[in-house]
Amino acid sequence: MRKNKLKEKLLNGNRVIGCDLTFSSPFVAELIAEVGFDFMIINCEYSPVSDDQAEHMIRAAFARDLIPLAAVRHEADYYGCRRLLDRGAMGIVMPSVRSAEDAQRFVEACKFVPNGNRDQCGWIQTNDFGLHRTPKEYSQFANQETLCIALCENKESIDCIDQIAAVPGIDIVWIGAGNLSAELGWPGQETMDKIVSEMATKISNQGKIVGAATRYGNIDQLNKDNINFAVTIAHDQLKQAFLKYLEPFKTKDPSNNG
Repeated sequence: MRKNKLKEKLLNGNRVIGCDLTFSSPFVAELIAEVGFDFMIINCEYSPVSDDQAEHMIRAAFARDLIPLAAVRHEADYYGCRRLLDRGAMGIVMPSVRSAEDAQRFVEACKFVPNGNRDQCGWIQTNDFGLHRTPKEYSQFANQETLCIALCENKESIDCIDQIAAVPGIDIVWIGAGNLSAELGWPGQETMDKIVSEMATKISNQGKIVGAATRYGNIDQLNKDNINFAVTIAHDQLKQAFLKYLEPFKTKDPSNNG
């Protein structure tokens, strides 16, 4: 396991931008590194990506100095945290964190003793097969470098967002505005902007990093809400790029009767 440059950037007050991948592609992992993203999220929740495929993507990311994170398959998938961390992920996204209790269990699943209950295995590849660090040294280093990202996307999390953010070991609280909006009955952009801003303020007041999806690069919103962990969706960006490319071909030229 290497030093987590992403965590270092965030602790220094820098904004980071990452790409969420819902498909298996080491090629794309390398591409998004070269165009300048800080991290990628291997989204195992909304994709059929297997553990082996995730591992290949993680290796591709490391080859290009990109920080690989991973989202587990479903809420409360605590065993999934260990599987993906053991394959090299530098942090975990846990979906549907609804309470401080959920957040605490999530942290415990990602951290070795004394900070959690992740099973110890000092000779795995993420510890360079035990050649350079003792199991104790590896446990301490991994606990320090692993990012825990709580995705709060359910209405239950709104009223206790400050309690979730206050849990020791939670590094980033990602506000899942899309799913929140659906659960609240699609109240409209103005209402959602207000809810997100209020949640972001409470997260920041607990000294934690605010995260959000930024599908179309709304920098003003990121600045206003102090969102330093920004995520875009890979297939959404591909869609926009393809539509833009195809637009002149799809627009009928009146001078062309063919």
